[in-house]
Amino acid sequence: MEMSSRTTEKIMKLALFDIDGCISSCEWRSRIAKDKKYDLFHSLSIYDEPIDSVTTGLKRLHTIGCEIHLITGRTEKYRQITMSWLAKYGIPYHSLYMRPDDDFRKASKLKMAYINDNFDISSILLFVEDNGHTMKSAKEAGINTFHFCETSERNIRHFMRLINDLT
Repeated sequence: MEMSSRTTEKIMKLALFDIDGCISSCEWRSRIAKDKKYDLFHSLSIYDEPIDSVTTGLKRLHTIGCEIHLITGRTEKYRQITMSWLAKYGIPYHSLYMRPDDDFRKASKLKMAYINDNFDISSILLFVEDNGHTMKSAKEAGINTFHFCETSERNIRHFMRLINDLT
């Protein structure tokens, strides 16, 4: 009996993650961003520690076959620093989307434009982001989201329960 390609076709699910404040703990440099010293803020990102619960969840999703796509407001200028940091902590990913150096749109508009231009919304299993405006836009677009807004034990437990449900 011959199976149709539809039956044998593997349906790939995608997981999207922001970096700063979701994968990397950037609280220690948040004052620099508030002062709008973005070059300094991003150049110091190499010294961030990973947020273990999020990186553990990301790796679990990767292990079950999810494509991991990283979407950050960092500019292309910091690609090498970002890739070095990801390699240092063994963060698997399929693609790394970074803000073009000359793009000054708000993060929510930038990220949603990238998502809409590059992904089938129905294939997105999860989008982990810390920016409230981006989360609102993603939810309105029908994307399953997790607003990682703090590293409190309660938020981490909620995130890990979600990962357990998804895997």
